[in-house]
Amino acid sequence: MLVAVGGGEAPAYTRSGLDWSSRFPSILSEARKLKVRSALIDGEAVVVMRKEDLTSRRFKMH
Repeated sequence: MLVAVGGGEAPAYTRSGLDWSSRFPSILSEARKLKVRSALIDGEAVVVMRKEDLTSRRFKMH
């Protein structure tokens, strides 16, 4: 995930260029608070799940 901080904005993009900002609101809220003029933050986002959730029908990767 690439977060582009600047001008009061902080959208998040996937490696293929998809805008995933809506999927990471808490991360992006914190990124907007950074005291920088601009920044590109390259990182990984992970989801920690319980073992029971991995086998449930409710679990579905997007």
